[in-house]
Amino acid sequence: MKVIKKTISGAILAIGVLFAASFSANAVIIKHDIFADTFGKIGEIEVELLNSALNTGINDSAFDDTISLVSFNLLDIFGWADAFEIFSFEAAIDTDFIEAGIEFFAIDANDIGFPPAETWSYQLLVDAFDPFSSFIDVFDANGDVIFFDSISLGQAELSDLPKPVSAPATLAIFTLAMAALYGRRKIIS
Repeated sequence: MKVIKKTISGAILAIGVLFAASFSANAVIIKHDIFADTFGKIGEIEVELLNSALNTGINDSAFDDTISLVSFNLLDIFGWADAFEIFSFEAAIDTDFIEAGIEFFAIDANDIGFPPAETWSYQLLVDAFDPFSSFIDVFDANGDVIFFDSISLGQAELSDLPKPVSAPATLAIFTLAMAALYGRRKIIS
């Protein structure tokens, strides 16, 4: 009988610990639509911010590794511009006001899969605090400008935000853990 009680109390403790650990994701995903003045929506950008960076002020991918690029595309504006070799990426996010999303980003990229004479280069820069300096440039292999326009970001879409554990859930987990410890102590005595 003691073995059964010991096993049950160990299982209750393990379930309580697992339940408590299952409340948070590893990172927040932030997605924005990219809009050009001429064409409207031209693409999307999606970045990942580690949960450990939340509420730590402004984080910039140039200075730490809490922000990473998940995806970037330019839809069908250029027809083939869906695969890029990104050789420069920077994003800044105010983690105290995560709902604002990306406040600054810059990307330099080239097409993938074309001969060097046909490769286009793309440069995008968005600064939420200076919209007049936000732009997209597209250059051909000779360095000639093919496309230039002002751009902006749409409303941020957030997913995988950590959800705070409610007080009743925390109390229930704590009670289960204490009951398991009490039961284990009772068995040992």
